Amino acid sequence: VKVLPYHINEPEFADALVNCFLEISPEIQSNARSCSAQISDEILDKEVDTREYKPKHSTFTYSPVDFPDAKP
Repeated sequence: VKVLPYHINEPEFADALVNCFLEISPEIQSNARSCSAQISDEILDKEVDTREYKPKHSTFTYSPVDFPDAKP
């Protein structure tokens, strides 16, 4: 088991996960590298300002009255 210092929603986690998978699957490693190179080039072509990124968090406001059939 490899512990990664990333949250599951971070892109770095996805990259590390793919790298770990490729380590244990050498037969698909060459195909994945060429594919990931194409994807990396496409991502670099797009300008993204990460300072403007704001995660969407929803707040659910329910009270017990909203669930009349609920049992303790």
